[in-house]
Amino acid sequence: MGLDKRLLDMAIEIIKNSYPNDVHVQELYNYIEDNLELTQKQLDLHKQVLGQIEPNWKHDLRNLLASAKNNSILINPKMNYWGLPRRLVGVNFDC
Repeated sequence: MGLDKRLLDMAIEIIKNSYPNDVHVQELYNYIEDNLELTQKQLDLHKQVLGQIEPNWKHDLRNLLASAKNNSILINPKMNYWGLPRRLVGVNFDC
């Protein structure tokens, strides 16, 4: 089973609603916890050799956010903050 795309959809929803402000990852966690029914597997703890011990869904969400960043859907302008790409205003690229 792949990553639950609903996690990313909900994160993008709150990020869009907050635009042009960026959203701290904890706000994303809180929003998802309050608004999405998570499976027991998602609630189980994700244990790794190094790093945080946390519910699987939080680990999955960060993987989805990173993928969205790599695909230019989201930006991560500073640690733990996520937002939409900024449009350049008043810049003419015509040569």
